[in-house]
Amino acid sequence: MLIRQPHFALDDPFLVERLHRIISDYGIHTVVETGTNEGKSTLGFSAMVRLVVGVDNDPECLMSAGGLLVGSGRENWRLEVGSSPGVLRRVIPEVSGLGNILFFLDAHWEGYWPLLDEIEAIGDLYAGRGVVVIHDMRVPGRDFGYDRYGGQPLEYDYVAAALTRWSRGHVVEYNTEAVGSRVGVGFVFP
Repeated sequence: MLIRQPHFALDDPFLVERLHRIISDYGIHTVVETGTNEGKSTLGFSAMVRLVVGVDNDPECLMSAGGLLVGSGRENWRLEVGSSPGVLRRVIPEVSGLGNILFFLDAHWEGYWPLLDEIEAIGDLYAGRGVVVIHDMRVPGRDFGYDRYGGQPLEYDYVAAALTRWSRGHVVEYNTEAVGSRVGVGFVFP
């Protein structure tokens, strides 16, 4: 069982720089983030793109995130409560006309790990488009942190089939440097 930890996804300047490059290179206009938690990465993304949609299944987390975002003075965000795969199925058609989407997948719950279902929803509604970023992923050859759930490590083999349904010819790259929370990140391109 994964225990929800404080969300520090954007405390790593190497990750922030990489995200800036991806957003620029791929013409990303919208970030859809699952596992919003305290809203720190939502706030970070709001400085990078036109719209950020934060998704979390915990209303208390979203209330906290909303307070942070309102206090920032930024208005280019929205928060959605619910099971992330279901919310993705509702949100993707709403935002797909706004420009290219980056999906930042970081949801992990006590009784349900939605990652494969999230990738399936993205594949069903946004196949072969956008960029998928998987936070807390095992990086081969690095000692960065990564998630495990029920003994299953979050590694490429675990998500490979779902990613192939999203984009048959996808390419996976990983962060090679990490500071702050020092976790692995997978960047998946169609």
